[in-house]
Amino acid sequence: SDVCSSDLNPKTFPLIDILKVKLAWDKAVLEKEAATHRHDVNLLKRDEAQAQLDTYQVKAPFSGIVTRVHRSPGEAVRQGDQVLELVNPGLLRVEGVVGLREAQQLRREMAAARGTASSSPTVVAVEVVVEGATTDGDPLVLEGELKFVGVKSESTRNEVRVWAEVRNPDEALCAGLRGTLRILPPGSAASSRLQSN
Repeated sequence: SDVCSSDLNPKTFPLIDILKVKLAWDKAVLEKEAATHRHDVNLLKRDEAQAQLDTYQVKAPFSGIVTRVHRSPGEAVRQGDQVLELVNPGLLRVEGVVGLREAQQLRREMAAARGTASSSPTVVAVEVVVEGATTDGDPLVLEGELKFVGVKSESTRNEVRVWAEVRNPDEALCAGLRGTLRILPPGSAASSRLQSN
């Protein structure tokens, strides 16, 4: 008669039992790998759904006050459509014009400022003076940085458009006022203050 090896040695197991246990182990490992793969796929689907959801939201790059709404909630819009007008009264954009020679010089100064290796690059400083803007009638002087010098003439007088960002900490100025934009030479007191900030 057949004698099973487990009958002779109680610490041994039949080969078929060992193969069944190994097969169960391999199946569990594969199920774990499949579950991990499904989990990874579901994470990617979640991220994709979040990205699609984000396309239905409008996020402004800065905080401010909504001055005009061009679209209604629920209205379909395309990328690039204007939805609203947002104004940051703490930072104003001041526009003006300069002569062609001045524009060329300013472009050189701005290029040199961008080319510096310091952590806070040199800026082209500006002052904006608005007559009678204070309660006592004195001119209000605010400092800022020149951000743009045009590349084409805006008039028949060979003038080029420029604009600057001016900090308006107490929100003393509002959009639409007329004033004088002075572009300060490098090394002036205001220019040095802006470079150190």
